[in-house]
Amino acid sequence: MNLIDFSEKIKEYDNFIIIPHINPDGDSVGAALALCKILRALNKTAYIADISESFPKNLAFIDANGYIAPDDFAAETAFSEDCADEARMFDKALFENCKNSFSIDHHITNNGFANFNYIDANASATGEIVFELAKALDIKIDAECAKYLYCAIASDTGSFKYSNTSSKTFRIVADLRDIYGEFSDLSHTMFDEFTINQLKLKEYALSKLKLHLDGKVAVMYVDYEYLEENGFDFNDADFLTSIPRSVKGVEVGIFAKIKRDEVKVSLRSNKYFDVSKIAAMFGGGGHKRASGISFHISFGETIEKLLKAIENEIK
Repeated sequence: MNLIDFSEKIKEYDNFIIIPHINPDGDSVGAALALCKILRALNKTAYIADISESFPKNLAFIDANGYIAPDDFAAETAFSEDCADEARMFDKALFENCKNSFSIDHHITNNGFANFNYIDANASATGEIVFELAKALDIKIDAECAKYLYCAIASDTGSFKYSNTSSKTFRIVADLRDIYGEFSDLSHTMFDEFTINQLKLKEYALSKLKLHLDGKVAVMYVDYEYLEENGFDFNDADFLTSIPRSVKGVEVGIFAKIKRDEVKVSLRSNKYFDVSKIAAMFGGGGHKRASGISFHISFGETIEKLLKAIENEIK
């Protein structure tokens, strides 16, 4: 479905509940907030699923009050955003209980599970697509919406460092800058501001970093016991995800969070390796340079399986 047809379909429905993926990140949250404002500008009733307990720490400056769905909201239309499949949805039951469904996403592994889907795997972020959707709907983006979209796009491009950043990305952000103003404070808070405890967590994780496959793969992890003992939530370590691939000479970085019954793995690559293929082998998904998987085996077995799969593909 093209974007124009998708936008026209949106006009036919109401009472939207917007559902991001589990462990929402900057793109899923920023895009959800912007999408909610856009739907409301169409005089639609729209809310976001209650992600207040899972809000990314680096977006704590955003006030989501008024966007989170009240308990008595009777949603009729589910709007999945930035979610590659139903299994990774923040609230799958909420999605399934709605009469109608939409999905807007940029993950290449999305197979179009909603009634109406718009997927652009070339977009740097779902926030980039939501910007285009606002244009298709002839909705004027205000300063607040521009802030949300900047946070979304900056998050998924690693502050415009990743290879998914295109010339179109910069043109969109230039338009957002004209609407919002200077983004430097937002950027500093999102990417360059850490608590003392976060820096101590980084030091701990770095002490676990090891190189494999002739230095082409770096593995780093944190365990649930350490996080719990030091007052961290399980998702508080997500800011460490890209560190393993930052080691000179490394092509694939593996960052794992070890829970009692689960190992959550983030895969990142630098130049050529398609980590989405590795993720797909084990039931995960994502992008060529950034993907995720969950395992329910030991950490040692998890790394053994991943290294074997990567060794068969890496140059």
